[in-house]
Amino acid sequence: MKMLKLYPLIFLILSSVAVAKVVENYSYPYANPYMATLTYGIVQIEKNSPARQVVIPGMANRAKVSLLEGRNSTIVNVYKRKGMAPMAFMLTGTGSQSTDAGVNSQAEQLYKLGYSVVVFPSPMSWNFILAENQSTVLGYTPDEARLLYDYMQKVMGIINADHSYQISDYVLVGYSLGAGEAAFISELDRKEKVYNFSKILLVNPPLDLLYSISTLDQLLYVAAKWTPATIDYVEGLIYSYAADLLARNYQDPNYYVGLDQSPFGNTFYDKFLIGAAFRSTLGDDIFTIEQINDTGLLKTPASKGRQSDREAEAHSISFADFAQKFVVPSLAKEHRLNPNIHSIFDAASMNSLKTQLAANPKIFIWHNADDVLVKPQDIEAFEAVMGDRMTIFPHGGHLGNVWYSDNIKMFRKFFKRN
Repeated sequence: MKMLKLYPLIFLILSSVAVAKVVENYSYPYANPYMATLTYGIVQIEKNSPARQVVIPGMANRAKVSLLEGRNSTIVNVYKRKGMAPMAFMLTGTGSQSTDAGVNSQAEQLYKLGYSVVVFPSPMSWNFILAENQSTVLGYTPDEARLLYDYMQKVMGIINADHSYQISDYVLVGYSLGAGEAAFISELDRKEKVYNFSKILLVNPPLDLLYSISTLDQLLYVAAKWTPATIDYVEGLIYSYAADLLARNYQDPNYYVGLDQSPFGNTFYDKFLIGAAFRSTLGDDIFTIEQINDTGLLKTPASKGRQSDREAEAHSISFADFAQKFVVPSLAKEHRLNPNIHSIFDAASMNSLKTQLAANPKIFIWHNADDVLVKPQDIEAFEAVMGDRMTIFPHGGHLGNVWYSDNIKMFRKFFKRN
């Protein structure tokens, strides 16, 4: 019994001897981490993608939620191989759909390597909340991991009924918040053994959630003194310059060249656009939650005539305010947790799983030293416990190097079957 209790500590001591892999001679083109992060938004997938979209019916009682009628379903992106093949589950970032181009570009690589793949939507996407989240409480990663783990089993039941799969083994890949959720899912699966994942890769996970959401709020501070005209101009870049970028040939080696010389190269603009993108996702979530339960967080009446006003109010709420006014009270009530934002977010962060992750040889972490949503000291702390199962890229911001040729080669090598 004593030996079992000492095992995690022994593993931590031994794993700390192995040093994290730091990628050298890395010629990634953008040293500005915010510029790098923006590049994730213009990743494209192949025109003749082998993926098919599968609709997953949700809770029937959510079909008549006001202003969201008939939207109580989710979609998964499925890549199917004939015959016996490994199956990869891929988890997207905060609020993303299963059609997220960045994650699907990686799914295509796995498909080419012989994998069947299912790309799942984020449990923080508004339609997942509507269709699958009974409590509508969100922001607590252990809960979201449980939702996703159950959803995986539901999805596999549906797609297996239509197209029988022959699966040799399962792997799990998570990106951003999806990587954090994958870490908690790894613990669920270690105990429940539904999939017994043979390999788990976490790409740019948030290590301290409270720090991450505080940083996202701060990114919008650059626009504190901007006029409405300036904000409209910067937001309009998405529809003008970004549209021109997306019209380029994605296979051209020069697809990303010169991006730092574009209007997006303005550090204030890129910070604002990153913060605004995440805030938009949060606003959609808040609007959906309030349409289901109407907790009183939104004061604008819910009606078709004033829907845009209510949506605007939802999008004006910061991550910090949402955490304090909704997440913490809801979790304190539902889980009987200490109603303290720090203790709740500590329990929801990957920092709370260091011992378990270090003791699981199937788990690997890829991170960027300049990820704008992570503290350098947290990366160092994980380097110490993960050893050579952690790879550090010197540049890339947050997910901004998944498209880079060196990363793609490493990704393919990592998942290549013997």
